[in-house]
Amino acid sequence: MKLKIRQKEVPNLKDPIFIASWPGMGQVSIDTTKDIIKQLKLKQFAVVDSEQFFSPHEVDVDNGKIILPLSSAGRFYYKKGTKAGDLIIFIADAQPLAHLAYEYSNQILDFVKKYDVSKVFTFAAMPTFMGHLKRPRLWVSANDQKLLDGVVGLGVLKLEGGKISGLNGLFAAVCSRFNISAACILADIPAYTVQIENPKACLAILKFMGKLLGEKFNYSILERKSKRMDEQVSNFLEYIKETKDMDKIEEYADNTGEDSTVHNQLPGSARENIEKLFREVKIDPSKAALLKNELDRWNVYHEYEDRFLDLFKRDN
Repeated sequence: MKLKIRQKEVPNLKDPIFIASWPGMGQVSIDTTKDIIKQLKLKQFAVVDSEQFFSPHEVDVDNGKIILPLSSAGRFYYKKGTKAGDLIIFIADAQPLAHLAYEYSNQILDFVKKYDVSKVFTFAAMPTFMGHLKRPRLWVSANDQKLLDGVVGLGVLKLEGGKISGLNGLFAAVCSRFNISAACILADIPAYTVQIENPKACLAILKFMGKLLGEKFNYSILERKSKRMDEQVSNFLEYIKETKDMDKIEEYADNTGEDSTVHNQLPGSARENIEKLFREVKIDPSKAALLKNELDRWNVYHEYEDRFLDLFKRDN
């Protein structure tokens, strides 16, 4: 079984750093890597067709029609001349079947070894009992003591024990077969948020990579997403405390999915309460403060601002 790698060009690189990334908990690895590719303007130079290493476990639905998903692919990018040297990044759409992950890793490394990769980094999330409002800590595990000490010297904590599941951990270990130094950088995420994206963890890793590569990244988008996510998770936890109706809780959870940092969706029961308050304020303006507090609590005042202000306009 062989990976099909279509190479568009053969870049001339010198001892590049190699970052490899697959989807995982909190979308931490994949989202951080996409940000690095975008901000440093890396150029794609190869595409990997790895269909034989994957098996669909879900299907797409379009207007009621079931469609098999496109086969999983991976892409190689490069950039010459970061302040820390040249850079290669591999990013994949999915993780391979578990029993094929080891062979898959070997073939990816067999392809990049011709570039004399100096070191490898992977990223992962580490679920802990931390609260979602706390700043994530970064941890490192490496296959080489010198690299481990260097990363710890940049303020990352050494992972003393445990396990790293998935390819973002396995890949760093397989690098030992190729005599390549490798480290997995892990960011804390709350155990109760593993199914949603975690921009705060991405931000922590991106700041570390800024130090490592000597590059100045723009953190403003991730900072805004982190603030929005903190508010939404806080609202969700408060909502759970206030209601024992599991149907309403599930409705809220369904409405705060993977794109929840882009726009805030309300459970129907919360929206009904807001509409009820609007009606009450028309009759009794003294309740306006209650309405404003409810809009702020759900972080949706911007959606209702015009209607809210219209309540206080006098008829001509």
